[in-house]
Amino acid sequence: MKVYIVFLSAFTFSFFISYSECIVRLFDQDFEDDTTKIEFGRNRVSGNISSEIGLLTRLTNLWVYDNPVFGTIPTQVGLIKAINQFSLCYDQLNGTIPSEFGKLTSLFKLWLDNNQLSGTIPTEIGLLSDLLVFSVHTNKFQGPIPSQFAQLTMLNYLWVQNTGMSGDIPSEIGKLEALLRLYHFIFILF
Repeated sequence: MKVYIVFLSAFTFSFFISYSECIVRLFDQDFEDDTTKIEFGRNRVSGNISSEIGLLTRLTNLWVYDNPVFGTIPTQVGLIKAINQFSLCYDQLNGTIPSEFGKLTSLFKLWLDNNQLSGTIPTEIGLLSDLLVFSVHTNKFQGPIPSQFAQLTMLNYLWVQNTGMSGDIPSEIGKLEALLRLYHFIFILF
């Protein structure tokens, strides 16, 4: 399998995000659907993330950070079964975290921090048995940390501070032996 590390220019990234009909041509034709890593960091580009991102089924690493990317996270992210690192942080995303993230059983790092995401954290995140990092700090969530997070036995880092979340931390989370840091509200709890 070929591995491509793609650092796209501002023009290309804007084209990729803004025109959903081009994502297939861009990656199937140019990269023969073998693309495994995409990084769009600090390019000062804007647009929505195309729902056709789900067609990149071999993608293992997605890093889209510190850009004026807006809109919602497409539910089609649940089709990227090979993904193990997913980062959409320091952008301007809104809406909710799609429950389809629970289908990404290879995922071990999920960063969605510093956006404008809202709603509740989907309970399906608790299905990600290999998850090591979950970071959603500095968003606009409601409700508690889902009790299903107690199933995340590999979890090392849980960042949920500055989110507006409320309620008690499920006592089961205290039994997660791999958990090294839990950041809740503005305090480091351990």
